[in-house]
Amino acid sequence: MSHLMRYFVSRELGVANVLQRHFDWISSNLWPTDVADATDPSRFSVHLSAKDTIVDTPRISRYLAREGLKDGEGLKVFSQKHGDSMLGHGSGFEAVLDW
Repeated sequence: MSHLMRYFVSRELGVANVLQRHFDWISSNLWPTDVADATDPSRFSVHLSAKDTIVDTPRISRYLAREGLKDGEGLKVFSQKHGDSMLGHGSGFEAVLDW
C-alpha cells in the first residue's frame, strides 16, 4: 500500500502539480513557539507515526523534545504508518480520541 500511495501521490499529474507548484508549504508550518503553552500536554499534543514514509519522524521527535515536549506526554509516537491514527482503530486513534 505504501508503494501504491507513493506512486499515485508523486506521479498522478493533478496531485503532483498541486503539491509541487501550488501548495504553500511555508504557510502550513506550525512551530512550537507559535503555540501558547506548547509544553503543556493538556493544551497541546503532537502525534507522530513511527512507520511514516512522508515525514522524518525521528528528526521531528528530536526537534520537539529540544523544544520542551516530553515523550509520552505532549509528544506521542505510535508504531503505525502515516495517517493510521485517523482510520478509526488502533492505539493512535484511541490516543487522539482520549486527548
